[in-house]
Amino acid sequence: MLCCHFPGLWNGTVEVAVKTLIGDSMCDKDFLAEAQMMHVLNHPNLVKLYGVCLGEPIFIITEFMAGGSLFNYLRNGDGQHIRFEDLMYIAFQVCSFLGIFFVSIE
Repeated sequence: MLCCHFPGLWNGTVEVAVKTLIGDSMCDKDFLAEAQMMHVLNHPNLVKLYGVCLGEPIFIITEFMAGGSLFNYLRNGDGQHIRFEDLMYIAFQVCSFLGIFFVSIE
């Protein structure tokens, strides 16, 4: 699935990221599933979902992450050189969310 991200403003004040599919419309179902999951989940360690535009193309509007994704930060950015203690703190934050998430879906 190819996606395009570009910045925007929500209500003229909040920086957001706009994500849309490029090309293959067969991935629309997966794209909407991601939006549905983000709609249900609300946690300080997760990117906030502001809205979804169901048209052609479909858009997902989320909180803007100035530093990019955690994945890219750790793989390609300054995160490749962080201290072990900081890496463990990030892992703890991820696990704290996952613990809440899995308890809430049972």
